[in-house]
Amino acid sequence: MKNAEWRMISSFLLVCLLLSGCAGLGDWSAPLIEDYAIWRLNGSHVVLVRERNGGSSAETMVDAYVYRVTWNEEFICVQRTEPPEPGKDLPVMPEVEYFILRVSDGEVFGPYTAAEYQTQCRNLGVSDLPEWRYTQDLRP
Repeated sequence: MKNAEWRMISSFLLVCLLLSGCAGLGDWSAPLIEDYAIWRLNGSHVVLVRERNGGSSAETMVDAYVYRVTWNEEFICVQRTEPPEPGKDLPVMPEVEYFILRVSDGEVFGPYTAAEYQTQCRNLGVSDLPEWRYTQDLRP
């Protein structure tokens, strides 16, 4: 009996060990507001999506690489940059493009430079946004 228990425990540990190295285990999603979320699909593919079917599928609203995000009840604002090269980190201060998503109708505005973003925020009435958050800090 002990031999069978030992085999079962050993098999379970082996499966756990093998699964811990599988691709996809570092992927995650972080809900923002309504059906919108940040999805990390791999180290160079972090996107803003509108989830469908309870989160089993999604429509990409802003493609990779979503670097930082801020949001309130009305708007989601995104800083997007080029994905890092495989095996490398993003620069400390990457060049970014700005996007604004209006939550009420899903319309995406952008890309903008920093100055254009400020102007568009005034035009759309974007206000009371919290501090920018790095997408990596949203990981559950």
